[in-house]
Amino acid sequence: MPRPYPYLLLDVFTDTPFAGNQLAVFPDAHGLTDAEMQCLARETNLSETTFCLPTPASLGGAEPFRVRIFTVDEELPFAGHPTLGTAAALRWTVPALRHAAEVRLALNAGVVPVRYAEASLPAVPDPHPTPSGTVPLPPEAPAQSLPWGQPLHGEMEQPLPRFGREHDRGAVAAALGLPLSALDPTNPVQTVSTGLPFVIVPLSSRTALRALRVPQQLAQPYLEATDGKFFYVIAPGDENERGNAMSEAASQAGSSAAADSPHWYARMQFYGGEDPATGSAAGCATAYLVQHGLVPSGTTVYLHQGSDILRPSTLRCSAVLPSNSEHSGQIRPLIPSGHYVRVAGSTILVAQGRFFLR
Repeated sequence: MPRPYPYLLLDVFTDTPFAGNQLAVFPDAHGLTDAEMQCLARETNLSETTFCLPTPASLGGAEPFRVRIFTVDEELPFAGHPTLGTAAALRWTVPALRHAAEVRLALNAGVVPVRYAEASLPAVPDPHPTPSGTVPLPPEAPAQSLPWGQPLHGEMEQPLPRFGREHDRGAVAAALGLPLSALDPTNPVQTVSTGLPFVIVPLSSRTALRALRVPQQLAQPYLEATDGKFFYVIAPGDENERGNAMSEAASQAGSSAAADSPHWYARMQFYGGEDPATGSAAGCATAYLVQHGLVPSGTTVYLHQGSDILRPSTLRCSAVLPSNSEHSGQIRPLIPSGHYVRVAGSTILVAQGRFFLR
């Protein structure tokens, strides 16, 4: 008898369908083996797919939800857009979390909280939970049972950063297929991790970023020999792009404050292609910008990613770092330390379905 496994398809870091970064979420993955999870992630063929393993305590909101994150090739300890998107999916489908101010996910890297400013969800009929405690998600379920087309804005708190090695600019330029002149000559290329290590590469201009075409046959051997998992390449926005960026960011944030905030652009090309939005890397990049004095501590930074592949995404970030950031890397309480790395954005629900396994 086939085993049905319902899933949701979300777009993350956007309030518009068919933009942002896609994510498949399996709200109840009990009964799946590791190999089956990897096969399903390969079948969805998205940047990441997540598998939730609910318990009675997590369904009641008393403990974090166990969540595993897979790319098409491997399991990851942490990733940003899967964290934000999965928390939104659980808030939509678990009755006890429906009006929660915080959803906590137990990832391989640790417990990550995602917070919500809304007092409640948009007005939709109350769903009828299954015996496992989640809302039934078969394709024939009435559309009214889920908030289609209504973005949910959340903010995740990432582990505090670890600052790793500084890299030779010439070697990195060669690995990225760029001339050395494309790299920022002032600020270092450095590995930063808030759960997943990224080599943060500042470029001199948005024009240089648009030209990025990473030769993976050069990039992967370089990364394997260093302390970085992926390259995350950033550049300050050009003035003629600022108006559109501010409008898009203000729409997602629900505020005009975006006009006064710094705007940066980013790309992440890896073995799976190009990522439209990389929440884990955005936290690392924001920590880098604060650490090196490129933005003031605690300032909201808007990172724009994905427009070069027609999946525009906006990530709203901020960081306040401890003086010993190189020794951190754990989730810490906001009080009394006051140190944090936060990445926020909207999630929108676009599809649902079922896989059938033997």
